[in-house]
Amino acid sequence: VLFCSPDSLHRLRQQNSASFAMRHVLSVGQASDFARMGGILHLTFEDDHLAFIVNLSAARHAQIEISANLLSLAVEVIED
Repeated sequence: VLFCSPDSLHRLRQQNSASFAMRHVLSVGQASDFARMGGILHLTFEDDHLAFIVNLSAARHAQIEISANLLSLAVEVIED
């Protein structure tokens, strides 16, 4: 699990592209549009409750399987 900002995620992917390609890295962040910028799990709040957005395309690229049960709890699932 890698908790980071979108800028850090982009920089790490550029500098360590081989590591990201070979490892199952779950990127988690809270910054606005984190999932849309390539992060896998964007933590957010909705109606004073913790919620999350999943970038399914990024998860597949990282070779991480996300269960249908977990996806059903997401406030949004992004598939590019």
